[in-house]
Amino acid sequence: ALERASLYERLQEEVAKQKSANLKLREQQELIVKMEKMALVGKITSSIAHSIRNPLMVIGGFARTLLKGSAEDDEKRSYLESIVRETRQLEDVLSEVLDYSESLFPVTDFWDLNELVTKALADLEGVMEQAGVVCSQELSPELPMVRIDYKQISYCLKTITATALACMEQGGSSASRVLTTGTASCSGSATAASP
Repeated sequence: ALERASLYERLQEEVAKQKSANLKLREQQELIVKMEKMALVGKITSSIAHSIRNPLMVIGGFARTLLKGSAEDDEKRSYLESIVRETRQLEDVLSEVLDYSESLFPVTDFWDLNELVTKALADLEGVMEQAGVVCSQELSPELPMVRIDYKQISYCLKTITATALACMEQGGSSASRVLTTGTASCSGSATAASP
């Protein structure tokens, strides 16, 4: 009887392990199906965005050329300005869509974070200058190389920094603020009229 009880107990443990393994397998299969669907959506989205982007850039380019050549008192100038403004807005939306669809397929390699931070902040130099922000970098030479998708991390860093800069510009009073992003710090003075 003890032998049967022990055998039954081991059998129950094996059944429980098998159920757990089957559940994990099913979850993995569902995840694979979802990832395949996302990949397909990403490819379709990217294809559509590229198909729209080319004619849109031609329209925007011609409109900008016509706008440069038009006189200030030309009655059609406001139409050209609208076309330029709207095509620029659509180009920005398409860039975001393409950035998102590319983010579904990260390309990772080993990168120096100090280099990434330096380049990302250099790209935002003009924005910082307009906001009256002085940026000083405190880079750590001890940082190891990290495996990342350079474009994605750079984009995230620029977005976070640009958002923080926008918040600094919209402050309700004169204040000195410090912004820390990654391994760099930016400080500046933001002045705005209180509501």
